[in-house]
Amino acid sequence: MPASSHSARRSAPTRRSTQLLDVDGVPIELVRSTARRKTISASWRQGRLRVLMPAGLGRGEERAWIRTMIAKAPPAASRSGAEAVGADGAGPRGQGPLPAADVSARPDAQEQAELSRRAEQLRARHLPEAPAPSAVVYSTRQRHRWGSCTPETRRIRISAQLAPMPGWVRDAVLVHELAHLIEPGHGRAFRRLVDRFPRYGEAMAFLDGVTYATGRGLQAHQVPEPDTPERSPDDAPR
Repeated sequence: MPASSHSARRSAPTRRSTQLLDVDGVPIELVRSTARRKTISASWRQGRLRVLMPAGLGRGEERAWIRTMIAKAPPAASRSGAEAVGADGAGPRGQGPLPAADVSARPDAQEQAELSRRAEQLRARHLPEAPAPSAVVYSTRQRHRWGSCTPETRRIRISAQLAPMPGWVRDAVLVHELAHLIEPGHGRAFRRLVDRFPRYGEAMAFLDGVTYATGRGLQAHQVPEPDTPERSPDDAPR
C-alpha cells in the first residue's frame, strides 16, 4: 500500500551549533538552534552565560540580543548556577538581586504621578524621537532589574527601590528605558542615546555600588551619594 502523504512527511532534524565568545568582558556560550523560531533565553552555567537563540540571525542582531541578555542576567546568578532570564525587556547593567522591597515604603499615587511626569520631561529633552510610553510605573515586584521596558506595549517599570535614591540616578534609569523604545539592544546606537544624559555613566556606577553594598548588609537608602562638583541643570537634586 502506498504511504500516505502524512506518513511520508518528515520534520527536518533539529540542528544546533555552539560558539564560545567574550562579549564586553562576559564569557558567553552561544547556542544557535533551528528548533527555536522566536524565543531567546539565557542562563548561567559554570561561570559562563549560555544564550540560546534561533539559528539564522545576523551577526549584529545576535550581538544585540547577547548584550540584552547580559544586562538582564544578574551577576549573582553566575554563582548560584542556573538562573534563567528571558527576552521580555531589559534593564541597566551591573545588578545582582535587588534589596527586598519594604512594603511600608511603597511609592504612593503622588510619587507614581511624578515618575510619569519626569519620564516625559526626560523624553522631550533627551530623546524627542522616542514614542511616548504608554505607562511609567514603580514596581515592587522587580527582583533583578532597576528598570524594564516592553517595547511592544511601550510600558516602563521602575524598581520601587529607586524611589528614595538621588533624582539623577533615577533619571538615568528612566533614560535607559526610554532609549529602549528606540533601540531594543545595547549596541553602539543605544549607548549613543543614553549618553545624551550627562551623568549616565556615573549613575550606573552608583547602582553598581548599591548592589555591592546591599549584598553586604547595607540598606539601599544608606549608600552615600558621591561628591560631584559640577552639575548640569538636568542633574539638580529633587
